[in-house]
Amino acid sequence: MDALEKLAERNRAYSNHTANDNRNVLFIAIYLLPVLITYFYTVYSPGEGLEINPLNALLPTSGAFILSMLLYVFVGLLILSHRVKVIAFLTMQCWFTYFWNSSEGVAFSLIPLFLTLIIFIFQFSKIKIKLLNDRNGI
Repeated sequence: MDALEKLAERNRAYSNHTANDNRNVLFIAIYLLPVLITYFYTVYSPGEGLEINPLNALLPTSGAFILSMLLYVFVGLLILSHRVKVIAFLTMQCWFTYFWNSSEGVAFSLIPLFLTLIIFIFQFSKIKIKLLNDRNGI
């Protein structure tokens, strides 16, 4: 019976491990969404047809990459349920992508970053305790 309990415990640990991997893949896919959309929007601009100019896409795409990375880190550290994190992150990335690629609203694209930063500041003490407990194995 002891061997069966050990096997059941290993199976539970493995299922938790694979669930965490699936969550990470989902977050990375959402993270790369604005980068890819910005690149293709800039390279294949609506006014220029299918004229490929990847060097002009370097600045907006790298900006989208950096700002999406900041959102990814802040949302990943927030103390919320996984579903709320995914829905909020997807909503913020769509907001960011729309306003980043529109010619009139680049400043509006930073609103989700500031909102996430404000929530992060309010939760900082809890996040710090959680990270220390995870680091110590508690």
